[in-house]
Amino acid sequence: MLESTLAAIVGAGAVRPWSEVVASLPTLAADYANGYFANPPIVVYPPSVAALGEVVACAHRENWPLLPLGQGTKLAWLTPSPKIKVLVSTAALNQVKAHAIADLTVTAEAGICFNDLQAHLAPAGQFIALDPKYPDQGTLGGIAASRDSGSLAQGYGTLRDHCLGIQFVRSDGQIVKAGSRVVKNVAGYDLMKLMIGSFGTLAILTELTLRVDPLPEARKTWLLTGNSDQLSQGLQSLNQSTLTPAIVDLLTGDYLKPMASEASLGLRVQFHGLGPILNAQEESPGTIAGRLHLLAKEAQLTCEAIPDAPVTSPSPTFPPGAIALKIGCLPHQSTDLVQQLLTAANQQGFSLHAWMQAGRGVGVIYLQPQDRDLSLETDRAPLIAFLQWGRSLCQRHGGYLTLLQANLTLRQEFEPWGYGGNALTLMKKIKEQFDPTGILNPGAFLGGL
Repeated sequence: MLESTLAAIVGAGAVRPWSEVVASLPTLAADYANGYFANPPIVVYPPSVAALGEVVACAHRENWPLLPLGQGTKLAWLTPSPKIKVLVSTAALNQVKAHAIADLTVTAEAGICFNDLQAHLAPAGQFIALDPKYPDQGTLGGIAASRDSGSLAQGYGTLRDHCLGIQFVRSDGQIVKAGSRVVKNVAGYDLMKLMIGSFGTLAILTELTLRVDPLPEARKTWLLTGNSDQLSQGLQSLNQSTLTPAIVDLLTGDYLKPMASEASLGLRVQFHGLGPILNAQEESPGTIAGRLHLLAKEAQLTCEAIPDAPVTSPSPTFPPGAIALKIGCLPHQSTDLVQQLLTAANQQGFSLHAWMQAGRGVGVIYLQPQDRDLSLETDRAPLIAFLQWGRSLCQRHGGYLTLLQANLTLRQEFEPWGYGGNALTLMKKIKEQFDPTGILNPGAFLGGL
């Protein structure tokens, strides 16, 4: 009945059983093999926003729990309910609706691949100044739902800063618009900031209007290496200077090796702008490094406005089977936090690889056992002890530790979010307002929202 009801709304070709799509969603496939879903769900690909609204309205009437997704690249970041009956993909909603070149704005449907959207903007010499994970597969809606801005947020702002307008489908199937397609917009409630980062628990995103930026004429990159105290001083000097970097990343392990195979910590600083202006800067990371006796490497890169040479930097990815975490702290404590995590991980037999946006105090790390014969899935007691200690350490540094990529068993034994703030009551009230029947991603967000 469920499959035939959905087929009557979107057409038989847009409804597929789980067995046909399981190979393209490896994260949920592994969890399903462990009994994740009570019954194999149906996957539906609405061909239009109107059809998506009808699907959600039908689920609202029938009380079918829904799991919204784009291409499923970040499904490991949340824990949807085993009762999920329908996976709703926006992958078919993948068109650029408007590109106002002179106004520096673009409006696109939520299912468009991020790299495809960048390729559309590049001939006009523009780009979206974000570098999310899995840009070759991830959709604009999924990036917004997970608030995955990347390292360029240092110089350009986060996705919430870029978003000018939004369209979404409510839990009752109604289509709602907020914001506009112009940069100067002050009317109404700021629903954009509310929806971005809500992991599909409040509504299903269908369209976003974003501010775009001109592609920089040039980039200049420095890599500073040294011990944690030296790099902390370098970061402090950089923050106190008149420089305005686009990227300030603290890197370790696999993320650092391609640039400095012998170093254990490195600070990558990148600037965007006009070549003469970059060259004429009175104070550079190179001179800061000289004062601190650090090793400095300088590389001049040019950025061409073509799809296969994007201005965005490589985004941190995680090997299959690795435990991935999102961490945060006060920005000036970034190097100290990463060094303590790195030291403790080595002592416990883990390899830790960190990509920390040191200027913002936000980063990701992943763990693997140093002994390749060991498994993080079967020998979980040392891992959970390390995660508990790491969460406490991050909280002492004014931050947090959240599970990103982890199997279902670990998520059940170690609370993924670890939120200790006072906003949960308010968040529950918002959830009740937007999704009173609880059909959108039930239990996926912190506090069981």
